[in-house]
This record gives sequence, structure tokens and C-alpha cells, in this order.
Amino acid sequence: MQKLNISSLDELSKKAKDDPEWFWRAVEKDVGIVWDMPYTTAKDDSQGIAKSKWFVNGDTNIYLSSVEKFQKKIQIKLHITLYLRMEQHLNLLILN
Repeated sequence: MQKLNISSLDELSKKAKDDPEWFWRAVEKDVGIVWDMPYTTAKDDSQGIAKSKWFVNGDTNIYLSSVEKFQKKIQIKLHITLYLRMEQHLNLLILN
């Protein structure tokens, strides 16, 4: 909420209710979706709520926005974990 200059959950709820386009753009940016082609409207409910269209005209690859985006972070964590486990194992061997 600090990124959005919002100080309380009540303020966020009110702003989201008053301006859903702003809210969904903020959510999308916070999640970090990778767009091949940017969307023009976050939500179009002109045909009714049941027929809402999300991120209209946008084009994304969900793999890039989920798996590939976090691959480097996961690899770093995996390397650190393996290093620490190997170090613990070596310490046990040395102590025994």
C-alpha cells in the first residue's frame, strides 16, 4: 500500500470501489505480469458483469509471467540451500 500512497485497508477498499480500473492496473503491476502487447482497458463490463472482459487487447504469455520470471530467484535459493546442506554434511563428517 505504501507504493500507492495509501495508508489503510479502508482507504484501499474505497479507492478500489470508486475506481476499479485503477485498482486492477495496480494489482497487475504489483504482480508483475509480462505483456507482449499492453492492454488498453483492465476490465470491460459494458456487456454486464457475467460477460466481463479482462485486460482487453492485451497479449501475454503466462509462462513468461510465472515460471520464467521467477526461475533465477528459485535457482539462487536452490544454490544457497544446497550449499548450506553440503556445508552441514561436511561439518558432521569432520566432527565425527
